[in-house]
Amino acid sequence: MVIDFFDSPQKMGISDGMLVRLDRAREKNTLSPDLLPYLDLIESSEIEMPDAVIQIDGRAVMYLVKPQVLGGDNVDSARLSSLVRVLACRGDARYLGVLNPGCLAIYPIGISSQAPSRLDEISLHSGNTALHDLLSGQNKQKTQVSPDIKNADSSWLDAFLFNLLANTAEQLRYSCSGLSDSEILSLIGRCLFVRFIADRKIISDKVAKIISPSAGSLDELLSSPESVSCTFKWLDQTFNGNILPLSAAQVNQETNYTAFFKSLGAEANIACNILNNIMRRAPAGQLQLFWDGILFQHVPADMLSQVYEHFAHAHQSDHAKSTSIHYTPRHIAQQLVDAAFAGIKRSDKDQAKVLDPASGAGVFLVLALKRLVQENWKRTGIRPSRHTIRNILNNQVYGLDINHESLKFAALSLYLTALELDPEPTPLEDLRFARLSEKTLIYVGEDSEILKSSSCILDRKLGSLSEHFVLPEELSRGVDLVIGNPPWTELGSTYKPKLDQQIRRIANSHKIDNSLVAQLKVDNGVPDIPFIWRALEWAKPGGMIAYALHAQHLLFRQGNGAIMRKALFQCLQITGILNASALRNEKQIWPNITAPFCFLVARNERPTIDNYFYYLSPAREKHLNDQALFRVDPQAATSISHIYAAYLPWVFKALARGSSLDLEVTAKIAGIALEELQICGDTRAVYGVENNDTRRNREEISSYWERYNLKNRDGVQNPSAKTFKNAIHLHGLPYLARHTTHEHAINTQRLPKFELPKLYSNYEREVFSAPLLLFRESPKKNRDQRGAIVSYDDLVYRETFFGYSCAGHAHPELLAKYLQLISLSEVFTYWVLMTSSKYGIERDAILKEDVDAFPIVPLERLSNTQVEEILRMSEELYSGNMNWSDLDRFVGKLYGLNRADQSVIKDTLMINLPYSQNKDYAEARPEEELTDFVTECTRVLAPFADRAGQRLEVKIIDHDMQAWQFICVDLLAQNSPTPPDIYATLATDIANHFWASQIRFHATAGKVIIGQIAQNRYWTKTRARLLALDLLNNDFIKHGSEKNQHGAMQ
Repeated sequence: MVIDFFDSPQKMGISDGMLVRLDRAREKNTLSPDLLPYLDLIESSEIEMPDAVIQIDGRAVMYLVKPQVLGGDNVDSARLSSLVRVLACRGDARYLGVLNPGCLAIYPIGISSQAPSRLDEISLHSGNTALHDLLSGQNKQKTQVSPDIKNADSSWLDAFLFNLLANTAEQLRYSCSGLSDSEILSLIGRCLFVRFIADRKIISDKVAKIISPSAGSLDELLSSPESVSCTFKWLDQTFNGNILPLSAAQVNQETNYTAFFKSLGAEANIACNILNNIMRRAPAGQLQLFWDGILFQHVPADMLSQVYEHFAHAHQSDHAKSTSIHYTPRHIAQQLVDAAFAGIKRSDKDQAKVLDPASGAGVFLVLALKRLVQENWKRTGIRPSRHTIRNILNNQVYGLDINHESLKFAALSLYLTALELDPEPTPLEDLRFARLSEKTLIYVGEDSEILKSSSCILDRKLGSLSEHFVLPEELSRGVDLVIGNPPWTELGSTYKPKLDQQIRRIANSHKIDNSLVAQLKVDNGVPDIPFIWRALEWAKPGGMIAYALHAQHLLFRQGNGAIMRKALFQCLQITGILNASALRNEKQIWPNITAPFCFLVARNERPTIDNYFYYLSPAREKHLNDQALFRVDPQAATSISHIYAAYLPWVFKALARGSSLDLEVTAKIAGIALEELQICGDTRAVYGVENNDTRRNREEISSYWERYNLKNRDGVQNPSAKTFKNAIHLHGLPYLARHTTHEHAINTQRLPKFELPKLYSNYEREVFSAPLLLFRESPKKNRDQRGAIVSYDDLVYRETFFGYSCAGHAHPELLAKYLQLISLSEVFTYWVLMTSSKYGIERDAILKEDVDAFPIVPLERLSNTQVEEILRMSEELYSGNMNWSDLDRFVGKLYGLNRADQSVIKDTLMINLPYSQNKDYAEARPEEELTDFVTECTRVLAPFADRAGQRLEVKIIDHDMQAWQFICVDLLAQNSPTPPDIYATLATDIANHFWASQIRFHATAGKVIIGQIAQNRYWTKTRARLLALDLLNNDFIKHGSEKNQHGAMQ
């Protein structure tokens, strides 16, 4: 049945709340706070604008128009081109949809000199979820076949503006040797400001001569040194905001622009010719691909802020890295701002004060300003006036940075945002700004006034982390929100003592146990975690802290990292963590970032014993990620207790790569009883002394080696020019530089002799004594090459191996064979995948600490039968006749794992190993897996149905929804038919839970239909057991005849 999409979007998988009607606001001349992001489209009179927009999580993904906007049944290419160009300049949505009778024609939004080709056509009939599938990245065929889809990348405006800025800067740098990098950035920024206010009609040709007597129109304001000088002077006098001073020395000083350009000599005219390009605007109806192709009246100020951060990082790469200029995409910043504001407790959120302690070009500050204005509108019911907006700008948004250039552009971005939000930005004489650089954008560089009391240069270089930095007097009671993306760059060992001292001071002030405080160390002087500690002092009690962070630093590091996490989580009440490590190489999510990242949202309160928080780890979904989107599935969020977060160093990694069942299996391998750990926490002060009794019959390899005084070490490193030690005592030993054969025992006769005279550090000869277990730093993807190799002769090995000498043990060869078999088992690979801070996170490599921490059942505890089994399997291994299933069963039994546990291990490795074939398999459409899922679900549920006297059937449902697979769990005794409108109902459920990977619909009493995304990761046997157990926990079988939750979602 054909539907009117505006009336019933939910019947096509789009909820009512996702559809924002712009036409109604335009027709009725009524605005509301939720329309704030689209005011330029509602209030514009230049061309006919979109009728509606589809949003996902508050972010535009598709604009919708009625056909008459584009000329009726036959689309007018000129109108289409003009509208697409307007929407492309907003840099948000990927698609434009034309609501023709009975179908939706879809066009890509992107930059082009001609009208785009139609990308797809979707039938507007009830139950068709093709539009949902397209917007959620599941319509793979369509996104693969169209060449236009590359132009529909939602980050295209960033790239286009970046290239324009970079080309302009390069031209200035090449042609004008008298200009510094700082001056180039300021000149370009000032010209952007002029172009911005011209395109937004704040100035017109009528005032051009007032601005610059030599200019006959706005297009001539930047055409000569004389006109540029007059224009820049007019900017200073009119807006008085200290807009992009040409150098740090000119902050708060009047600049003589005439003298400045005169100092450039003949290059001044060249510079003006280049800068004047920024003022070029396209003639009506023409689509240009230069500065004249940008419609700045539609470019959001936060986009300019994002682009500048990217541009400054590239244009001043050395300076940017040394002063931590970092590029944060606005969609990343927006998600963090939204999450943080949701946690602010005060009813008048519009009065909140916000601090970004490493503000860069101000993207977080710009978005916070917009959110505060929107909150004011919500609370008062009145669109904020210029006075209200300026009051928020001047008194509620604060930024700190050690880079002058960043703060200059942060100020510009905030000024532009205030003008963008201004309901009536006239007359000119009323638009003066207060100088943000004097109060709210605070320079904290080593030569700053605010840090002059510090006599230590290292301390001053830490900027806002300096022990001498204090917030301005007006923030002495703290701020409501500390937010940002603090630098992740290693500062090095020089700064480490200062950072250690800072966090220990703060930890002591929060009454953390002295023995724990003494262990707190900042690895490699990385400042992002210290920024969390300082936020505890900047945020008021109960205030929010929200950061984008390096995930490895916060979540996955063992050793010092785990100790730091344990102390920090005693001070913070975590409300949510989003771990985006799986997305680190997805270029549209966060361009130029390959490090794993995460979002931390917390309240500045000490947690109580029963505090829990939600932890979510979005999976890689290539076609969705290419739209700069990722799945935020509430069903996939795991509730974690603060006790687990503190006591289980690998809890975040295990849940990132698996499910709650994986957490249980990993605990079993470790010999930890999770229920006892929880009881331990409940019966002591929060985070008291660890209860070592929770570990059973296990000993870490490092502890075992220490107990028997055995040697273990990384392999040898070549010396550096400054660091070297004598290595003559190792000469003559066989030398293993790499292992390329499939042999599990090394034939040392084939190896060269070690002859290097020097090495990076000292190595004891005993380290290389046989028998030696050698673990590869980079395990191979093939099963038989992942574990350790053994040498029964002494040898020297390279740094790409971790070596464990068994010499000195009572049974050295048996120990080597035992641990080699363990290392080749799925249990070992699974443990490393579940616990390593590196493997499956940053590289396909393991750390020595991963091997050290592996919990073994000590050799002495094995029975004679188990020893005999080890000797037998080791012989099979060396002869090439290894039965891998036997090995996995043996090791699983050794660790007390049952059939279900081992099935969890197998499923998790198949889906989550960090190799390309595993990633592709996880996203592939299930085939045999679907049948196995049904079989496993039946196996678990059938005995319960039998005991309840009911007959159960689980079957696959044929359907037309390409991105989903459905099964039906039916208690046949009820004998009730499936409703005829089932597909429309399922589409509605999908709409109401847009990001859900699973929906459940109780079609009748005793019959539930389960839909899951058609990817293998959702159709494993482990997932089948989780589903079956959840149905049992919800009494589906026991009380199935009493339920009639038609349309209910669980």
